[in-house]
Amino acid sequence: MKKIGVLFGMENSFPGALVQRINTLDVDGITAEFVETGAVHMDKAPQYSVIVDRISHDIPFYRAYLKHAALNGTIIINNPFWWSADDKFFNYSLAQKLGVAVPPTVILPHKKHPEGTTDKSMRNLEYPLNWDGVFKYVGEHGFMKPVDGGGWRDVYHITNRQEFLARPLHALPKGGRVQRVLPLLRSRAKEGPHHALRPAQAARRALRPQPARI
Repeated sequence: MKKIGVLFGMENSFPGALVQRINTLDVDGITAEFVETGAVHMDKAPQYSVIVDRISHDIPFYRAYLKHAALNGTIIINNPFWWSADDKFFNYSLAQKLGVAVPPTVILPHKKHPEGTTDKSMRNLEYPLNWDGVFKYVGEHGFMKPVDGGGWRDVYHITNRQEFLARPLHALPKGGRVQRVLPLLRSRAKEGPHHALRPAQAARRALRPQPARI
């Protein structure tokens, strides 16, 4: 019997509906259920042939579990290895090179030292930042959001420079992640290495794919 497991977090509707739908199809030799795991033994393969992942982006333990499962032949949906490469600033840069319209975006250094670092760890950073240059490029109306976040968490709508600079330090989430700002899409992130900004006027156009330039 091949098992399809669903790994999920706080959501209640989709996981159960997916399991029910798969089992309702009554495919011979295939069953679906919620994933259950405890301590993961290196020399033991998981019991699932397929795992549908809905939560490992938030839980490092689950990411490690899924990578181990993939190594042992389990098909994982979505790819747990992509998380380490999932960087919105990189994604925007790649999209732009492929000819997709992307609003001007800037990645900014963290607002607070990441855990275990001091001002001496930052000696390669320009200080103070050239804020005039930043806002001239991206504009002052946008959103600030994490460079590697998801689900619209820690997203802040900014309408001018004062709002951006006045945002209190305690508003930054903890977790060593990066923040980025986008002009109609300026994003604020976790205590991480960078942030990004991008202007608002082109935000809608950014959603419309453009022909790639060859």
